[in-house]
Amino acid sequence: MFCQAAHTLKAAPATGLKARSFAGRLGRGLRASILASVLLCLPLAAGAVRAADPVKGEATLTAQTGYARLLLKFQQDVPTEVTVAGGVLIVQFKTPVSVPIDLLSDALPAYVTSVRRDPDGTAIRMALAQKVRVNTMAAGERVFIDLLPEKWTGLPPALPAEVVKELSDRAIAAERALRLQKMADEATKRPPVRVRVSVQPTFVRFVFETPDNVSVSSSLINDKFSLSFSSPLTFDLADAKIGMPANIQSVKQKMDGETSRVDIALIGETDVRAFREEKNYIVDVTFGTADKPQAANTSKQKAASATPADKAREIVPPTSEQIAHEAALEIKPDVQPPVAVANVNTDAAAKPVVAAEADPAPKAAPAAEAPVKVAAPAEAPPPPAPPPPAVVKAASPETVAVPASSGITAEARLSSDDFRITFPFKTPTAAAVFRRSDAIWLVFDTDQPIDASAIRREGSLVVADVTSVDVPKGRALRIRLNRPKLAALTGDEREWTLVFADRTPSPSQPLTTARNLADPGHASVNIALAKAGSLHRFTDPDAGDTLIVVTAGGSPRRFIKRQEFVEFSLLETIHGVVVQPKSDDVTANVATDTLTLTRPGGLTLSTAMSAPDHATAAIRPIFDVPEWRSFQTAEFIPTRNRLLTAASLATGVARLPAHVNLARFYVARGLYHEAKGILDLAFAEIKPNEEDASALTLHAVASTLAGYPEIGAADINNPAVTANIDSQLWKALVLARQEKWVDAREKFKNADFAITALPLDLQRIVIADAFRAALEVRDYPGAASRSNDLEMVGVAPEQAGSIALLRGRLAEALGRDQDALDAFKTATESADRPSSVEAQLRSIALRQKRGEISDDDALGELEVLAMMWRGDSIEVRTLDMLSRLYAAKGRYQESFAAVRTATILQPNSETSRRMQDDASLLFEQIFNGTKGDDLPPVEALAMFYEFRDLTPIGRRGDEMIRRLADRLVGVDLLDQASELLQYQIDYRLEGSARAQVASRLAMVYLMNRKPERAISALRTTRIGDLAGEIRQQRLLLEARAQSDIGRHELALDIITNVSGREAVRLRSDIYWASRRWRESAEQIELLYGDRWRDFQPLSTSEKSDIIRAAIGYALAEDAIGLSRFREKYNAKMDGNDREAFDLASKPATANSVDFARIAKMAASIDTLDGFLREMKTRFPDAMARAKLPPAIKADPNPTGALPAIRGLKPVAAKR
Repeated sequence: MFCQAAHTLKAAPATGLKARSFAGRLGRGLRASILASVLLCLPLAAGAVRAADPVKGEATLTAQTGYARLLLKFQQDVPTEVTVAGGVLIVQFKTPVSVPIDLLSDALPAYVTSVRRDPDGTAIRMALAQKVRVNTMAAGERVFIDLLPEKWTGLPPALPAEVVKELSDRAIAAERALRLQKMADEATKRPPVRVRVSVQPTFVRFVFETPDNVSVSSSLINDKFSLSFSSPLTFDLADAKIGMPANIQSVKQKMDGETSRVDIALIGETDVRAFREEKNYIVDVTFGTADKPQAANTSKQKAASATPADKAREIVPPTSEQIAHEAALEIKPDVQPPVAVANVNTDAAAKPVVAAEADPAPKAAPAAEAPVKVAAPAEAPPPPAPPPPAVVKAASPETVAVPASSGITAEARLSSDDFRITFPFKTPTAAAVFRRSDAIWLVFDTDQPIDASAIRREGSLVVADVTSVDVPKGRALRIRLNRPKLAALTGDEREWTLVFADRTPSPSQPLTTARNLADPGHASVNIALAKAGSLHRFTDPDAGDTLIVVTAGGSPRRFIKRQEFVEFSLLETIHGVVVQPKSDDVTANVATDTLTLTRPGGLTLSTAMSAPDHATAAIRPIFDVPEWRSFQTAEFIPTRNRLLTAASLATGVARLPAHVNLARFYVARGLYHEAKGILDLAFAEIKPNEEDASALTLHAVASTLAGYPEIGAADINNPAVTANIDSQLWKALVLARQEKWVDAREKFKNADFAITALPLDLQRIVIADAFRAALEVRDYPGAASRSNDLEMVGVAPEQAGSIALLRGRLAEALGRDQDALDAFKTATESADRPSSVEAQLRSIALRQKRGEISDDDALGELEVLAMMWRGDSIEVRTLDMLSRLYAAKGRYQESFAAVRTATILQPNSETSRRMQDDASLLFEQIFNGTKGDDLPPVEALAMFYEFRDLTPIGRRGDEMIRRLADRLVGVDLLDQASELLQYQIDYRLEGSARAQVASRLAMVYLMNRKPERAISALRTTRIGDLAGEIRQQRLLLEARAQSDIGRHELALDIITNVSGREAVRLRSDIYWASRRWRESAEQIELLYGDRWRDFQPLSTSEKSDIIRAAIGYALAEDAIGLSRFREKYNAKMDGNDREAFDLASKPATANSVDFARIAKMAASIDTLDGFLREMKTRFPDAMARAKLPPAIKADPNPTGALPAIRGLKPVAAKR
């Protein structure tokens, strides 16, 4: 190192030699060290010019069977060439050798007469006594030269066996070393293995995304859990270090030749469960407060959890070893047949198998969750089928191979989303699946045993117990669950798959029942069940009741809810039919894909759905014209009193007709509410489903005309009304009053024949509704026909306003604007207030369209109209016009307020929904487009908070929030910007979009000097699968936040595998914050690279970074680095920056005033600005880029700028 320093100083130009230390003693010491290093380097240089020493070796010449062998053995491999020329054997060497040759000439006179070595040691020459053939073999550091007589026949002699073995061993070792080197090189080039982390309520899951053909083994020794991988891998442990719980001390990796290892250091006793899922290897580490905390680990845990906020709880869960020691239950050989276990070491196989049972005291850790356990033996099925073998799960997380048994073997797979159990059948097998209490029942039409060991082995986190139950002609499994789960069945009779998940499974086809009442003595319930299987009757061992289960094939079909009958109940199922008999004589028969349930003498079924019983009462029309006229012409009070008295005195079957007669009188006099009330009283006195068809129809008409079309719809859709000849007409009226115009128009067209049979008053009402229905669906010919019909029957005085309005709408649709305005004027002057207000609204719209009034005039009239009329669809249409005019004039807040009022009034109307869509589009144009650029940020913020429900979901909503937050950041409203982003994270986003916006929020928190909040935002939105860009951005932000709260080492660990300019910048900032000045300066020098060679001047931010690096070298007292840095960047500084750079880089004493000023300036430097600048360049979508209004200027002094040096005058650069 001294020698290198000496050469460096020798090569430096004159400006570099003038660099002095920051203290005088360092300068004197440096000169002494340079002189000593030069003296030390002199003998080394002299030694380098001397000739290389010859390679020592030895030579032997021995007689073999029929030939002579010369063996040359050197200390190292020496390339050798052997030739024969003129009876002389010449052995030439590439490098000089030193070999004693004195004894070679006398060893074999029959072959060699004399031997000499060249003076330079590059050859040995031997005079031959006879003609020979030469065979040369090189074996590492040895050379075998065989002198074969001229009469030699056959193959040349081979190398000695021991030499061949040695060479083979060397080749194997060399190949292994080459392979290791190659694997190490590939490991460094290969991207690191991602380790994802998922924090669950009771455990933390580490997911290792292992490459193909890499096996994994695990071990738990003392407090260290190790994962060994069969390939040299590097791991990205940033997420693991961030998300590890309090009972994990550290997570480290190590590469050892052809293998690699990850060590997880645990604190206290912790349960660890490891298993493979597809290509991933998963490690679950549980945490939670134990019932019996150990005092020995209390201090360690408190020390470990003192710094991170999320490690504040004391975690001492019971371990699997503790459970195994407390439950020493040995499985005897005569209880279960032997099981072949693969991938288990000899020591583990020699030990007795122990069942893991939990200690009775700590009930929070059941045996089913212990890593070491034995599945409960399956119940023995009836002979002759053999019982399925028990499955022993070893402590190793690798899968245990179990020999296949005869019968059906269930396949189970547990993933992060669901738990799937597959039953593959060799032949089509019908099934039924249903739930009772906390158990799922599966019934199959097979006599083969079912091996459920995989369910116990893989589903220990979901399944508490699996029991086999004997059923006639089949097999049944009862699966008890640890916690509530939604269950669904997929597949068909070839392969059924039962899925347990937390989300609602895909719906299956519903089953329905049909009542058969044709013969009351044989009443039955039929259920259409395609591919029906067998019928199984058995007793539930838990409830003790009898169940009748009918299996089925094909796609899953089920009863969505429980259905009750007098003699039985149909239970809710997942697939198939389950009958719970209430009577012992209930029978079930399956024939032609139909299940029939009955009993001797027939079932007791309700007659509500039987229309023939009431058909005779509904043959004539509801309203009789002569009766209607008599009611209208009769004196009101005497007639009412007479009918009221008859209704009150009637008894038995005559009571309902008397009430109906009184209701007809009220309807004829236009008293619809009174008619509805008297029928309500009559219906209250009779049993449900015993209403008369005419009474139901009259009640429907009275309710509809009274303004209750929903009640009328319920009445008119009653099965008892289907026999009425004019029921279609009344259905059309109900649909029209419900504003279901398409259906109403079709019903009116089909019921034209019934209109003429009505009294004249009802004809006018029905034709008017048919007129409007035709207009609403734009059937203008039909509307014109209805208008002509009204001309024929006449218009009642109370209908004048509404009919004028309809005729005005028809004229407007046909292009007769003046006729339309005249009709609207007539309607406006009528006493019908709703028609008058709607006519005014349509007149304003038409006049504005024709250009007769301006937008301002229309706006004024609409505002008056909106104040005068409230509460129905007319107000909604008024608000619709107002919102569009407000938006056109830039009065966005008033436009959104009008939309909100309309949505509150009629949230399900078509107009309100369209207004909501238009408002959402306008909202997006304001905050994502250019319409809102001129809005002041405070006004934009207020408008957003008031109408934030208009924010679109997804990418456009994210962009909107980001732009608004950017506007607020630009004017230093950081708290408001963070509130916007926090609202999005809490209520609107999920998945990767939520994680991306959380990164933006963390950036704002960092700018607002709230690193703890930034860490919280990142941790609460952490998910396993993230794109590389988003994940890298989040790692950088979290590392910056950790550094800001003083966790510098953790921050460096987080970005260990992160590359790029922003990562280099962040490492420099972290080193600077931890007062590691030299490392920080080196990172800045690495960041700018050859920027000093560029002729383009340095920017202000670049100058600040260069000065900061110079200060770092100065504070680290690195004279060589300071000299090098000054040589690079001195010429690129000017003005105040040159003064600052000179102060930082020129020699100065430690107590000088200038150096103290620089040190004070270094302490005031904020590195956040440079970090944000690099993040802007690397992740432009995550940084502020919104356009500010012209009146608002950006902050001229960005955060982290180098403060000016007081007391210095700017000096122009010399040219």
